[in-house]
Amino acid sequence: MYAIKNRHLQEDFHSVILEVLDAVDLNVRINIFQFVDSLIASGSAIEGRPFVENLAQDLPVILEKVVPVNNSSRAFVNLHSSFHILAHISHELQLKDTKEYEKKFNLNETLDEETTDPLKRSWKFLLQQKALLHSERYASEDNAELSQESLAEVDADPKLRLYTLSEQQILARMEADRERHKRAKEKLWMVTRESYSLSFNEFENIDDRFSSLQDEDYKELRELKRLVNKSFNGRNQSSEFKRLKA
Repeated sequence: MYAIKNRHLQEDFHSVILEVLDAVDLNVRINIFQFVDSLIASGSAIEGRPFVENLAQDLPVILEKVVPVNNSSRAFVNLHSSFHILAHISHELQLKDTKEYEKKFNLNETLDEETTDPLKRSWKFLLQQKALLHSERYASEDNAELSQESLAEVDADPKLRLYTLSEQQILARMEADRERHKRAKEKLWMVTRESYSLSFNEFENIDDRFSSLQDEDYKELRELKRLVNKSFNGRNQSSEFKRLKA
């Protein structure tokens, strides 16, 4: 990653991230938050943990820009994606209450405790936003038709335009969300082991899930081997022909 290779410029990267968040629409803001997640994960894995401390300290500020406080329910378009990203960051930074906060989010509960920890403050803000989204005021707004006067107001106010997506932006958002879900699922199979090896009990547990190979299995393996050998032989013959031709 370019940012990690140039980590001596992390202060500049950090300030640029905050500045750009104010200048772009909600679609781009959630993509930047995804980038922040990647920076924290990458920085946590190398010596000195570049970007991690600064970004973690400013997570509440970043989150308030990605899921802005606004009198329109359209401002909540990034809420659920932000939840998944914040949960991943919390696991990466080993926040012990992450599971509890995830449960509160799904139950539309808020966090009452006062805290100075930036990660916990981020969760408190996100839980409050989720509760607001499901309040009677925003639920009734979701069911209301957008009037011509409202549309004119959106067109006239640059700030409101940030919360209104065009058809092209909606399609781009759908594609970006699909890629985010794919990346999230890629991490589901990952297992952290201190010894970097399977224990005997874990090996037996995996082995018990599968039955012994049958005659039909051996037949399929022999056919697969034949196809592989044929493929390699064909490629070698093609390479030899090109060499002689040259």
